[in-house]
Amino acid sequence: MNIINILMVNFFKHQKIRYLFNGILSTLVHYVCLFFCLEILNIYYAGIANFMSSILGITFSFLGNRYFVFKSYKSSIIKQLKSFLPLYYFLSIMQGFILYFWTDINNYNYNVGFCFCILIQIVLGYFGGKYFVFKEK
Repeated sequence: MNIINILMVNFFKHQKIRYLFNGILSTLVHYVCLFFCLEILNIYYAGIANFMSSILGITFSFLGNRYFVFKSYKSSIIKQLKSFLPLYYFLSIMQGFILYFWTDINNYNYNVGFCFCILIQIVLGYFGGKYFVFKEK
C-alpha cells in the first residue's frame, strides 16, 4: 500500500471526518443545484429554490451517512428513512425560512445566508444522525 492510501485509510477511519467529508459533498450538490435554480433558471425566490435544491442534497446526504459515515447496514433502510426524513425536512424548512428572511426580505446575499444555514445543519445533522437515525442497537 502506498503512503497516500495509508493516509486516506487512517484519515477516513474517524467518523467525524467521514461526516464532514460527506457533508461537504452533500453541500456541494445542494449548492450547485441552488446556484443553477437562482442563476440559470432565474427562480425569483431563494427560499423556494433552496427547498428544491435541498431534496438532492438530502438524498446524497442520506446515502452517504448510511453507507459511509455511520456504516449502518443492519437497520432497515425504510426504518432509517422514517427517522432521517423528518429530521432533514425540519432542517430544510429551517433553511428555507432563514434564506427567505435573509435574502428575500432583507436583500442580503444568499451565499452568506446559505453558509449560516449549513453551520446550523452540520451540528444538528450530526447529532440527529448519530443518536436518532443511524444508531445501532
